[in-house]
Amino acid sequence: MEYREIVPSPHLAAYVECYWCINSAPGNLVMPRPILPDGCADIIFNFGPSITSRDANDVYVNTNPAFIVGNMTRAVLSAPTNYYNLLAIRFHPGGLRAFVDLPLCEFTDQVVSLDSFGQFCEWQEQVAQVSSLTDRCEILNRLLLQHLAPVYSPGVRHALKIIQEQHGNIRVADLGVKLGISQKHLERTFKDIVGLTPKQAARIIQFRHMVRRLQYRGEESLLQLATDSGYTDHAHFTKSFKEFAGVTPREFLHQRA
Repeated sequence: MEYREIVPSPHLAAYVECYWCINSAPGNLVMPRPILPDGCADIIFNFGPSITSRDANDVYVNTNPAFIVGNMTRAVLSAPTNYYNLLAIRFHPGGLRAFVDLPLCEFTDQVVSLDSFGQFCEWQEQVAQVSSLTDRCEILNRLLLQHLAPVYSPGVRHALKIIQEQHGNIRVADLGVKLGISQKHLERTFKDIVGLTPKQAARIIQFRHMVRRLQYRGEESLLQLATDSGYTDHAHFTKSFKEFAGVTPREFLHQRA
């Protein structure tokens, strides 16, 4: 299985983290992949067979050729019915809001067909008309720039910058004070622009940072990682990690061994 990330146009850098693609050979067994919360929403184009997703509560077979995956608050196991042939846009936290005229909280933990949105209904067809990854990404650059309509939200942007700089290790009450914004206003605008509350966003960004450090340092960093991330003890750290990953930090590492 091949996974690649491609840098978007510099004009989209504030909104799009990357384009990514996954491909696997038809007939080869593909084990379910854990898809982890990362604070991002995606638009995914599926040029292959249906995808089966499973979380703690349900099993879902996604037959949509193009769809939006909103912010996730829990891990999902995903596998193709035969093989992968996916191309996707991964947006920065809040980045998708510049392209859809709906509060992003309506997409949280949801998969929504792109056919539901008039401005996107022809995107799958246009991307499918070319075969090279470079050409497909150039088409996405053009389409995104044509539909870019930034939502003015300096408070949310500043708050996200602080949360990311602190790797999520910040109290929401302190964040509001620092920005001179009431906690209620910050929560309301966050749910609109980002799709999460500030507390959820901070915890998921903290989790994403923990995953990166675990992948880099392995089990030797567990206790230090818990301390650096502001957890009172190892048990609290493990419980928080399992809430988002569905497994403990050690189980997560062994899955990737």
